[in-house]
Amino acid sequence: MHARSLKFSAFRAIEHTLDRPGGRLLLGALGRARRGVHSALVSAHIWRARRVWVPIRSAARGATAREELARDLFFQQYTPRPGDTVLDVGAGAGEEAELLSRLVGPAGRVYAVEAHPATFAALESRCRAARLENVVPVHAAVSDRVGTVSFSDGASYRENRIVADPGGLAVPALTLDELVDRWALDQIDFVKLNIEGAEEAALRGLARHAVRVRHLTVSCHDFIADRGGAPSNRTNAAVRRLLGGYGFTVTGRRRGDRRHWTRPYLYGARSSIST
Repeated sequence: MHARSLKFSAFRAIEHTLDRPGGRLLLGALGRARRGVHSALVSAHIWRARRVWVPIRSAARGATAREELARDLFFQQYTPRPGDTVLDVGAGAGEEAELLSRLVGPAGRVYAVEAHPATFAALESRCRAARLENVVPVHAAVSDRVGTVSFSDGASYRENRIVADPGGLAVPALTLDELVDRWALDQIDFVKLNIEGAEEAALRGLARHAVRVRHLTVSCHDFIADRGGAPSNRTNAAVRRLLGGYGFTVTGRRRGDRRHWTRPYLYGARSSIST
């Protein structure tokens, strides 16, 4: 069994043991204490880096806090700069679109790719409302081949993904290579890839043009498999191998962030590109 799966199995065993009268209060207190420590470490790191205190556990975070959390998570290795070209793959409803737009400036360009039709409509609406003229919304799923894929349609739009169920939403699929060709991009300065377990297939579709990418952040979803979800969500090792084969120097999430869902993140960089 995978090491992280063993860890979560041990946690579940402890929870089962304490889930009874007299133990539930202790169980709740232990859980809150653990989450509080992890959150405080993240807040302290952001404060040291940018002199902004972000209350991670707060239910009502303001725009500044959300932006600082995005910076900390996605820009661990590289922060987009004025004039950069960015691919925001799995852009959702545009949660990071305004930040990316501001970072690359008028001379830069952000291609925001989202698959789910309703979520894509929200992305387009946000870009229009905020007048993000340097953001190009793109309605497509990203995979290792061109065609049509089935996409889930759950109530939590952040968790919708490519599925094997033919009864899902039919969504056009493109490869990253095809998107690079479509826009005739000589260089991609930063790729943010957050597509709920489909990251390995998406990166296989970048085989021809990976040499044009300078930096990327890949949100792997191994934690879902670790907690009893589908094993197909465990992509960290395969993505690391792919990126290494493409010539990236690959690093993991910084050690001070112990949130379980951030641990599988990977960051890639290359010192030079080929065109």
